Amino acid sequence: TIVRTRAFAPGLVPSEPVTESYILMDPSMADFSSDVPVVVIHNLGAGTPPQHSPQQTSILMSFDNDYDRASLTNTPAVATRAGEHLRGSSTIGNAKWNLSVEFWDDYNQDTDLPFLGMPAESDWVFYGIDQFDPGLMHNAVYHWLGDVIGVPASRTRFAEVFVKSSTGPLTTNDYYGLYLIEEKPKIANNRLDL
Repeated sequence: TIVRTRAFAPGLVPSEPVTESYILMDPSMADFSSDVPVVVIHNLGAGTPPQHSPQQTSILMSFDNDYDRASLTNTPAVATRAGEHLRGSSTIGNAKWNLSVEFWDDYNQDTDLPFLGMPAESDWVFYGIDQFDPGLMHNAVYHWLGDVIGVPASRTRFAEVFVKSSTGPLTTNDYYGLYLIEEKPKIANNRLDL
């Protein structure tokens, strides 16, 4: 759930809103850990994300593997409100969704946050590696190669992703597998500095 609070008093300007997000986990999830970061996206039971804007309101939490293992029982490195929608044209019908994710502040505006060791930004691509890349490396290798030879390229990071699109606690049924998290190409100081 998302809890949002704001104080009001007669004759005064309302306070800034404060938001806290909570994701209920099935007790069996306490033992889940991974060699790579783990990301949980929870859309509060809203079902399949839309194909385009408006984006679906979600909670995103990421758990880094700074100490060799990522665990859902650790404090999340990022816990934020987010907007999400399905991404892609030839991949729209895939069982493993490709997602466009945008970090939001309390006013549904973009907010830049560092994510999985990459510089702070608001817009991210969750590339659901599927039938087009059975080796799980195509985009990762080419982005890395572009960076090495000096061609502008997105930074990437592998992560295991859970997507909760129904009500109830997070379970292993919400596991969507390995994703390549990519910086969404855009003109910005931390992206394409043009």
